Amino acid sequence: MSRRKDGWLVRQVRAFVEWTQLELFGAPRQPVRAPRKPRRQAPAAPPVTATAGARWEFTRPWLASPHLPRAMRELDLVRDHFPELEGVTVRVGLTKRRSVLGLASIGETPMIWIRPRRIRRFAIAHELTHLLHARGLVPGGEKTCDLYTLARSHAYVDVAPFYLKVPPVFHEGGADCRVAPPAAETLHALAREATTGRSARAAIHRFERRAREAAAAFGA
Repeated sequence: MSRRKDGWLVRQVRAFVEWTQLELFGAPRQPVRAPRKPRRQAPAAPPVTATAGARWEFTRPWLASPHLPRAMRELDLVRDHFPELEGVTVRVGLTKRRSVLGLASIGETPMIWIRPRRIRRFAIAHELTHLLHARGLVPGGEKTCDLYTLARSHAYVDVAPFYLKVPPVFHEGGADCRVAPPAAETLHALAREATTGRSARAAIHRFERRAREAAAAFGA
């Protein structure tokens, strides 16, 4: 065989080997997949909405709670005794902490939290009084908040104050320390007298002393 034909044959073999290597070691082809079916869109979560009159703005957990109608009734009943909050929309959150009946935020956005299964009127009033403190309308402090809540009205005093020292004769004891209407009226009168013309600290001492004195006559 001539050199010319030998060279041509060598070039053909080399080309075949290179083409085979490209097929073996080249990037694998991606399989063609069928287009996916569009996913069903989940229903949008209900927005945070306010009730009529813009008194309250409930968070999403409250909107889904079966206790919302009762909460609205209790909130409105207590709110009627706080004319200073007229025109203010208060945001209402839901707390499930067993040791807490209510909380309040005194930041830029007025907000309170209440328990769905243990809604207590005095707890709501206590937290609304904190909102008054944030506006400079009442002195600060937990005992002071209890005292000024008592002094405002007896209509929502359904449990004993949370921080003031109140003799047990004024409540039923137990987990909630329920207060009967006659006891609520007495505690309200004592708180109102104590807060008249006194500083917050002096008013607290006055109330607790007068409550001890009144306990003997109340329980007789």
